[in-house]
Amino acid sequence: MIIVIANWKSNGSLPAIGEWCGEMVDKFPQIHIDKPGCQVCVCPPHIFISEFADKLGSLVQQPASGFALGSQDLSPYAMGAYTGEVNAQMLKEFFGSYAILGHSERRTLFGENSTALSQKVKQSFASDITPIFCVGETAGEREKISDVLDEQLEPLLQELKHRPDAKAIVAYEPVWAIGTGQAATPKVANEAHLLIKDKLAKIELTNSIKVVYGGSVTADNAKDFTGMPDIDGLLVGGASLKADSLLQIVQNVQNMQNMQNLV
Repeated sequence: MIIVIANWKSNGSLPAIGEWCGEMVDKFPQIHIDKPGCQVCVCPPHIFISEFADKLGSLVQQPASGFALGSQDLSPYAMGAYTGEVNAQMLKEFFGSYAILGHSERRTLFGENSTALSQKVKQSFASDITPIFCVGETAGEREKISDVLDEQLEPLLQELKHRPDAKAIVAYEPVWAIGTGQAATPKVANEAHLLIKDKLAKIELTNSIKVVYGGSVTADNAKDFTGMPDIDGLLVGGASLKADSLLQIVQNVQNMQNMQNLV
């Protein structure tokens, strides 16, 4: 099943959340019932997670709904004297089941390194939170993409060696495509996904790990990406801030899945 992850980044307001959640509660269940080929996860800023949990209600409380709630980061520590941190158990209080880890904006703007990311992955696995682990090269790193992915994936791969039964998602998001309007071509993205899957295949894993694409995803190009054989979903930024835009992405992805199933 395809997964579409909405990354709100540092955006949102109470009125906007109310409108967005209202439209999702009203329209998503019918879309999911009619064509259950796609699940959705929304990752708002930490301060708004409780508001989303409240407004989405049973949509995020029932796993069978096809809709989940996540966070944009996770503390590398458990509960305790860690001022400013939001830990895995706090997230679970609000039915959170996913966490975006290692996003390029966290790596470059906030100095996240492999040691911190390894601890965050460990915390997510211990608390049954599925990490959405981000990797991706800059424009200048295109020629050595395999080496870049090796280095960036290392924290996740090391933890998976200890927990081969853990659930995880890898998000391939080339830095040169984030928020630029210049998405990678589906072929280029698929080649990177295949590289990542080859690296994952070197570890004996119990669970199949999805690899999703992110970087200037829109309703217009969503079906082209998810129509590729090695792309298992999408990480959506700006296009997820409006409910109708995200719902259109979901419908386009589902239509593509249905067409492929008929072939």
